[in-house]
Amino acid sequence: MIKDNYQCSSCGANWTNYEYSNDCMECGCGAMERSCIICGGHCGSVYKRSIIDSWDTKEAQWIGSCNLSVAEQLKFMKDFIKKNY
Repeated sequence: MIKDNYQCSSCGANWTNYEYSNDCMECGCGAMERSCIICGGHCGSVYKRSIIDSWDTKEAQWIGSCNLSVAEQLKFMKDFIKKNY
């Protein structure tokens, strides 16, 4: 059986082999899966890469949703903004 080989068209990281670059927009801090992008994984949700969309836009595209309540999600986002801006 032939295994599909998906890789980043920007930096060449092999997503199939769990490789990615933290500073590459197309990799977007993950290979084929990553922890929740809203709360950083606190909710236990795993997002899946939208491969074609990532290639088309040259920016990471993820499919998934946060399991926390909207109020808890907003708190994580506010805390992130305070820390980074």
